[in-house]
Amino acid sequence: MLYGLFFSAFLIAGLGIGGVGAKDCLDSLDATNDTCTSDQVNGPLLFLGIVVIALGALVVLGVYCAQLGRTGRTWGRSVRNLRVVDDQTGEPIGFARAVGRTLFATLISSILFLGYLWMLWDPDRLTWHDKVAHTIVVVE
Repeated sequence: MLYGLFFSAFLIAGLGIGGVGAKDCLDSLDATNDTCTSDQVNGPLLFLGIVVIALGALVVLGVYCAQLGRTGRTWGRSVRNLRVVDDQTGEPIGFARAVGRTLFATLISSILFLGYLWMLWDPDRLTWHDKVAHTIVVVE
C-alpha cells in the first residue's frame, strides 16, 4: 500500500502530462464526434506521460526489491516485524531473487488470489511465489 502511494506520484504526473498532450483531442469529443485527428494530439507529450508512469513503476519496483533483497523487509513488513528469507539459510534473498519473487507474485500468484490463498491449505503455509523463490516469511 505504501509503495502504491509512492507510485501514485508518478502516475498523477504521467497522467497530467499525457492529459495535456491529449487536451485538444479531449476538448473536441462530444456526442457527435468520437474521434480525434493527429493534429489534435501532441504525441511527444503523450509519450512522455507514458515514460513517466513506466519509470515510476521501475523505480518503485527497484526500491521494493532492493529493500526486500537486502534486509528481507519492506516498509509494511517492518511494521509487522516480518522478514522474507531463504528457506535453507535464513539469510536475505538478494536483489535478483526479490525481483523474481515479486514479479511472480504480481503476475501469477495474484490470479484470483489463488497463489496467496494457497498458504491456507499448504502444510508449510507457503504461497506460490514463496515456493518458486525458495523463501519463507518469518516473524521476528
